[in-house]
Amino acid sequence: MWSQNAFGLVALGAALLMTGCGGSQSAGNGGTSRATLQATATPNGTATPTTNTSPLGSTRTNPVPFGQTATVAGWTVKVISVAPETTDPSVGAPPAGTVFEVFTLQVTNTSATPAAPSLSLISDLVGSTNVSYSVDTSPLCYGGTPDNDNVYQGGTVQFGACISVPSRVTGLLLNVSGFLSTSSVWFATQ
Repeated sequence: MWSQNAFGLVALGAALLMTGCGGSQSAGNGGTSRATLQATATPNGTATPTTNTSPLGSTRTNPVPFGQTATVAGWTVKVISVAPETTDPSVGAPPAGTVFEVFTLQVTNTSATPAAPSLSLISDLVGSTNVSYSVDTSPLCYGGTPDNDNVYQGGTVQFGACISVPSRVTGLLLNVSGFLSTSSVWFATQ
């Protein structure tokens, strides 16, 4: 015969097992975060669901939705587009097995220090291979519109670059960080 305490522990174990196996639930708060369903034991041994939220853009599983803004190292950043380029102006068509992905960001300088966004922000693409692809990834491509001019506080510009990505990679996200920053923000690319 099961006691109420034993049943509560079994329910708690099942809830924790579900969480470990990727069970998740949307927080339902306008899409600004996602919550992972967890369980907490109460004094009488029953399981009570709780949520653990992460800030929007802080993880690959909770990126900033496409077209929305986030603050990155003194800039407000919004992804305008991420699209394949069939012919790069400098190198031509991408080699077989490669896609040239061109991204465009709209950025506003929110700091008091003038800076060039292409020198202040680092952007890379990460997808199904769990590998980071950047503007330095070979073969190099040169599309996009780099902006190396200083932008003063409150100034807004669009800039972008081209990144080579193996064509087998799916589910691309754009990771943006400050040049000397240890933190970054994840953005959806569509």
